[in-house]
Amino acid sequence: MVADEVRKLAEQSAQAAGDITKLIQRTMDSVQASVERTGVGASRVKEGMEIADQTGQTFAEIAEVIKSLNQGIADIAAASQELAAGAEEISATTEQQSASTEQMAASTVEAAQAAEAVEEQMNRFKV
Repeated sequence: MVADEVRKLAEQSAQAAGDITKLIQRTMDSVQASVERTGVGASRVKEGMEIADQTGQTFAEIAEVIKSLNQGIADIAAASQELAAGAEEISATTEQQSASTEQMAASTVEAAQAAEAVEEQMNRFKV
């Protein structure tokens, strides 16, 4: 009877050892899966960081292009103002020339009238 009890205890011990081995194997499998998932997660985080870095560089490039465009627009605006000022000068000069032309025309008319008056006076003195 003692031998039966020892045999039963031995079987129970063997079964418990098998159960413990299975638990250890499941734990190891679970740990391995966790390590693999952590590796995948770390890889994705690294990829995300690279994408974020590239995005930051792209935004910096866009900001430089916008800055350059703003400078170009400012240059065009300054050139437009210079052209407008030149056009105003030309307009003022044209108005002055027009006034001078009108004065010359009036003077020519007066000179012609004076010439006619002189000719009439000369004709009176001719015999």
